[in-house]
Formats: sequence, C-alpha cells, structure tokens
Amino acid sequence: MPAISNVGREGGQMNQWSARRAVLVGGSIAGALDIAFAISFADFNGVPPDRLLQTVASGVLGESAYAGGAAAAALGLGLHFFMSYMMAGAYVLASGRIGFLTRHGACLKFCVRGIS
Repeated sequence: MPAISNVGREGGQMNQWSARRAVLVGGSIAGALDIAFAISFADFNGVPPDRLLQTVASGVLGESAYAGGAAAAALGLGLHFFMSYMMAGAYVLASGRIGFLTRHGACLKFCVRGIS
C-alpha cells in the first residue's frame, strides 16, 4: 500500500485496515451529512424525501424510478452512499500520491464537493 500520511502512521504507511476504515467512516459521514442536507433542502422546497431519492435512482432506472415507490427510493439511498464511498476511496488513493491532500485536507473539502 502506498504511503497515505505520516500523521499517526508507523513508518508513514497506512495499513490496509486503516485505509478501509478511512473509506467506510469518511464515506458514511459524508453520505449521511449530504443526504440530510439534501432531504431538508428538498423538504423546504416542497419535495418529499422519497421523490428526492427516486431522482437519484432515476440515474439508473430512468423515468420508471418515479413509479417505483419505496423500492426505488431505497435504491436511490443505496446509490447515494455508494457514490460517497467511491469518492472517499478516490480521496484515500489520491492522498497517497499527492501529499498536498493530507497536509491541507480541510481546505480541499470544498474542491472535492464542487467536483461531485
């Protein structure tokens, strides 16, 4: 595994469990905060949560997602978290090669969010 960060890592290496944990914890937190904001924003604008999640599922199912009820909404929620884990994984991999990402991670959250 490539060096991820020298902070709190023996020999500057992040072991495989640490990388998995970083992806799981980071992806879960980011996904939960993101979907909480999206649902509250949608609700503020009169869009029910299931409709919002069906919109995510429509990326895979097309227009039929809106007739899919709770199953399509659950798929949308699953897809949302899948994307969060993929973005967290990409960040962990990139941070092993680009030291700037581990030294200045807090200011980069806005850049990563802007890309997604």
